[in-house]
Amino acid sequence: MGLFGFGKNKKKDDIEKEVIKGENTNLSDKKVSIKVLGEGCEKCDKVNDNVKEAVEILNLDADIEKIKDLIEIVTYGVMSTPGIVINEKVVSVGKILKTDEIVELLKKNI
Repeated sequence: MGLFGFGKNKKKDDIEKEVIKGENTNLSDKKVSIKVLGEGCEKCDKVNDNVKEAVEILNLDADIEKIKDLIEIVTYGVMSTPGIVINEKVVSVGKILKTDEIVELLKKNI
């Protein structure tokens, strides 16, 4: 499935280059709250790792919190994990997002 670059996972360096040559947004001066919702399964752990990598790429000042409590997850209206909440807004539910997808979500939601 790697034909013409489709389906290939981008490396951190490639994503950083795209961010640098992309629009000139200054996100590093904003404080961001990010919550990864999930009970601790492998998928949720992967999304949590990708969130950390995206924050590093964008050089954000972010508080990343992993929410494992099912009652708290449901209070966000999330019934399928993993979920991502940025500044108390649910932006992703039930998907294993790649780092570059999370970078785009962060740029749109802060």
